[in-house]
Amino acid sequence: MNAIMSIKPCFCDSIFKGLKRYEYRKRVFKHADMDKVYIYASKPISKIVGYFTIKRIIDDTPSMIWSQTHEHGGITKKQFQEYFQGHSVAHAIEIDEVVKLDTPFEPKEAIKDFTPPQNYMYVDRDL
Repeated sequence: MNAIMSIKPCFCDSIFKGLKRYEYRKRVFKHADMDKVYIYASKPISKIVGYFTIKRIIDDTPSMIWSQTHEHGGITKKQFQEYFQGHSVAHAIEIDEVVKLDTPFEPKEAIKDFTPPQNYMYVDRDL
């Protein structure tokens, strides 16, 4: 199983540079058998720019997630706190291997009726 995850362009760059090794989410995959997570760079890029594999997913309180991952989270503490405000559970997806595509592509080329996911969407094949 694969997924497409919407990520802001500035964070995409940090992932490709190896500065951001954790992707934080309020909700995480229900399927445990994830192969690839395709990176959909949100507006203004609006294309799939690469993918990564998952090393592990940490589920804990926001404060524990921050203390365990902040050195490689690629965001400020203020951004983290604002994102998880009002949530008792946080998820940190540890990024393993990263591949940046030479030629980013429009998801509609591979998925009919594609609409950008707010968080993520599953795809059952390689793109």
